[in-house]
Amino acid sequence: MKKIISLISASLFIFLTACNNKPNPIMPTSSTDKSIYVAECFDNYEDGRIIGGFNGSDGTPSKYFDYGTMESTVLCSRPNCKHNTDECIARNIGICPMLVQNSIYFFKSDYGVKEEKNGKRNFYINSKLCRASLETSEIEVVTNFTDCVPADTRGYVFHNNKIYFTADDMNPKCDDYGAFYYSNIGGTHYLCSIDLENGEYKNYGSIYDGDKKFESADSSSSAKIMGIYNEKLIVNYEFSKSYDDLSEGMFTELIFEFNLEKNELIESDIPSKPVFVNSDTIVYYDDSIKKCIIIDNNVKRELDTNKVTFASVHNNKLFIRDDKNEFALIWYNLSDFSKHNVKDMNCYMPVSMHNSSYILTNGDKTIKLTEEELLALDKE
Repeated sequence: MKKIISLISASLFIFLTACNNKPNPIMPTSSTDKSIYVAECFDNYEDGRIIGGFNGSDGTPSKYFDYGTMESTVLCSRPNCKHNTDECIARNIGICPMLVQNSIYFFKSDYGVKEEKNGKRNFYINSKLCRASLETSEIEVVTNFTDCVPADTRGYVFHNNKIYFTADDMNPKCDDYGAFYYSNIGGTHYLCSIDLENGEYKNYGSIYDGDKKFESADSSSSAKIMGIYNEKLIVNYEFSKSYDDLSEGMFTELIFEFNLEKNELIESDIPSKPVFVNSDTIVYYDDSIKKCIIIDNNVKRELDTNKVTFASVHNNKLFIRDDKNEFALIWYNLSDFSKHNVKDMNCYMPVSMHNSSYILTNGDKTIKLTEEELLALDKE
């Protein structure tokens, strides 16, 4: 049985304290996986997932949802904390924190326009990676950097004791009247890493500059890490070549591979944005032949389907969201390519396996189905 790359990297024991101040060990695991992948609405681990979190002023305290008990616990260990003030770490770690061993890692960034004493105005960035202890709730800064803002919601990875992420220069512009405009869309998008052992920060440079010749790219480009496949980071870079394309939602997609041993970034021969990535499996839809492509342990297979934008592979089964049918869930047994429909599971997608059951999520909603229960929901 394969495990998705978001499995936690080492033995992890989280001791959370509820308001009655009794320790609650909700996430013991003995996983030895060396890689974790986290993105917005995708914060999954071997025995549970993180849900909630504040994005700006909106949201709820971050919680850990345990697959064994199917219950959630606020990610805070302060005695008698009511989780309603900024002193609660569950209100500080954002919507994409990462659990590594017994700590929570998360990014914080401050950026904007600073008025200088000489009357000039300059754009500034102050970014940092923070670490919060699950035992004490104490927060410390791992490292600071000032050249970019991490794009953690677009996916980042823990691998061999380093966190890899994309980041944006925020595309700052100043008009003739001194007014600044900035955005995480357009501009320059970097690939970076931070060593968790010594805090060393590295910016490997711009992911792609060929889009700069298209004026519309300045208001459409972005980069996202999709995961790790064959010991390489898979990075999707997209932009629109014209404003007409942008208005119609048409993007040019380029796929890059970053060799984690050589620190080299090259353009991949994968023709389109992957819809699923793990250590030995990658899935994408090839528009040129109108087929879904599954590459598993270097074996390539093709499947006739509608356009696929969201998928996952678990227990030799390919799960696909049917966007043309109210986001219904369908799946194929990759042993014989038999097709199955799933009743009343629209918008749900399996994200993991736990004790031979499939973990399906829809936003912060989580359900668990055995193989028999999954087959019983087949519409046909």
